[in-house]
Amino acid sequence: MNLKKHKLYFATFFTDMLSNFGDTVYSLALMNYVLLVPQKEQAIALVSISESLPILFSILMGYWADQKEKKVDWILYSQISRFALYLLAGFLLQFDPALILVLALVGINFFSDLVGKFENSLFLPLKVQLLPPEERETLLATTQGIEASSSIVFQFIGAALISWISYSQLAFLNATTFLLAALLTLYLRPHLLRRATVPVTHSEEKQGLISSIKEALQQMKQTPKMIPLLSILASINGIFSILIPLILATIASNPDFAILSAASTVAGVSVILGISSILGNILISTLFKNLSLLHIIQATCLLAPLLFLSFLSQLPSLVILCIFFMGILMGCIQPKVSAYFMSHLPIEQLGILSSSISTLLQATILVSQLLFSGLLLSLPLSWILFLFLALAISLNVFLLHNRQKLKD
Repeated sequence: MNLKKHKLYFATFFTDMLSNFGDTVYSLALMNYVLLVPQKEQAIALVSISESLPILFSILMGYWADQKEKKVDWILYSQISRFALYLLAGFLLQFDPALILVLALVGINFFSDLVGKFENSLFLPLKVQLLPPEERETLLATTQGIEASSSIVFQFIGAALISWISYSQLAFLNATTFLLAALLTLYLRPHLLRRATVPVTHSEEKQGLISSIKEALQQMKQTPKMIPLLSILASINGIFSILIPLILATIASNPDFAILSAASTVAGVSVILGISSILGNILISTLFKNLSLLHIIQATCLLAPLLFLSFLSQLPSLVILCIFFMGILMGCIQPKVSAYFMSHLPIEQLGILSSSISTLLQATILVSQLLFSGLLLSLPLSWILFLFLALAISLNVFLLHNRQKLKD
């Protein structure tokens, strides 16, 4: 892979990483700031809601992004608006902690997240044109690996900065990252305009949001292997989403299941998931480069029943091993799936289509967590494990039934 050949794509990726760093630092600062407020419970609830609500507006942001003709300019506007929002946050954080200030800061965070989703949808069709089809998987695996690795580093840097500088300075730092991103986008603007021209729906052909969503769903149905692929991905995401509560429930019923302690087991699993995903990103662009998406999905689905059998057998080492290998395989799947979507979805509808897919996958995670929580309140853990084992076996049956559709 020639990095110099794709310097424009990596330059735009760097602007995204800049803002990711600022967002990570601000998020950590906000979570620590709410602990200084007398009404801690209400403040924490407000922050939690503000982190979840933007997901509900993803499709709307994708729809608006598809309607914009001058996408590079709108990316620039979005970065400047987020710069202004966090300048305001920095100003507010200079006052003594209070619930009304938390409400204002949560509002700023909410609107910033909405603008961020809008910006991501604007950039998607540009990314398609900057990434040649034959190198798409490799480049996406590289950037996803860098992004995952950087996220871990950013968390450590953010934690260190919180003890060194004030909360308002952290907000100003976040604002600065968006200003730098905007300046870099402004510098790259003429190059992006030359390389990427994205078709849009003309005004007389434009549809309302509901019509666009219906058309997006129809488009997904017509796209080869889209429905079985999304069904399998949603199921695997659902399994990953209940891992931590499942481990905690298992430790609660059998303390010997813990490795050292419950806290160290949970922390260890989180670290293993992060490292294995990064390793998967690396392997798919090197050793596993020629492996088909179908074979990787098959291996992941086969590990799912083994994972629940390991829980039933109370074998923590085998559980950790299954999680590690499933994490690697998911790290391999992500860039392949992203490249497939980019190659098969219409570029002028990429915003609403990708946000619809993202919303579907997020909804599956929420449903899985709610289902597990509900079952935990009404059934013994062993019954729940047998139920999820049956679902994991059903997933393999579904894959076998749709194997022909998923072939490359």
